[in-house]
Amino acid sequence: MKKRVTITEVIALFVAVIGIIGLIFICFKFASNTYLINSSEEFTDNTIGITSALGSLISGIGALFSLASVLYFVAALKISQRDLQETAKTQSLHQFENTFFKLIDLHNTIVENLVFPGSKGRDVFGSAKMDLKGSNQYYYMKDNSGMLTRISHEFSPPPSTIEAAKAKLENDYVRTYYNRYQFTLNHYFRTLYHVFKYLYLSNLTQEQKKTYAAIARSQLSQDELYLIMFNSLIDGYGYPKMLFLVKEFTILDNFDDKEVYPCVYYQLFIDELHKVSNPF
Repeated sequence: MKKRVTITEVIALFVAVIGIIGLIFICFKFASNTYLINSSEEFTDNTIGITSALGSLISGIGALFSLASVLYFVAALKISQRDLQETAKTQSLHQFENTFFKLIDLHNTIVENLVFPGSKGRDVFGSAKMDLKGSNQYYYMKDNSGMLTRISHEFSPPPSTIEAAKAKLENDYVRTYYNRYQFTLNHYFRTLYHVFKYLYLSNLTQEQKKTYAAIARSQLSQDELYLIMFNSLIDGYGYPKMLFLVKEFTILDNFDDKEVYPCVYYQLFIDELHKVSNPF
């Protein structure tokens, strides 16, 4: 790390230089006066005056060196304090990274161990996305036995407005989709939420947070982003906290919104993203 010179150090150096110049001047004057005194057979008032002036000048130079010493001492204290602060920042960053990357490792372990009938690991997200797409395009009703039955588009077209899309999600997301995947995906969503929450509540600078957020985002596939988008819209699940973190760290920055059908769901997401406020 390049050392920064403080104003106190500059002033101390300036005072010391003046003192050295004064000391050289005294030596020169002392040598000159010694020659005059030796050349004279007796002390005159002028000789005594010059000698007194030299004594006063020497005292002044001594005071300058004392001032320079004090200033250097103050500068040393500031440098020591600055070094301690830098050390504390470094230790704090190491502690943050230790926890952050443990959370990332936990997240990846959870993904690797995902299991759902017919799929494992990241393939579970693909299956969940396809099911969610189907759930979003159709309406459901209970038959006489209480089972949910899908209604054809012919009788009930998919939502075409933001209000209709929001109402459908509120009515159908949990009962027709999430209940099937909750034991598989609950832990996944909670861990992902805590990764970004930990980052948001840290004492890092905004630039540092952006860097670590990019690392976390790089772990996510398109299928995951699709599921995160919908989960963040559901009150009590990902809304409002996860949605705010999605906004804060642009988690869906690389998401292909063409994956969303009907597209009104993505319009709903953008609308809610703009309106969400800080819940922390």
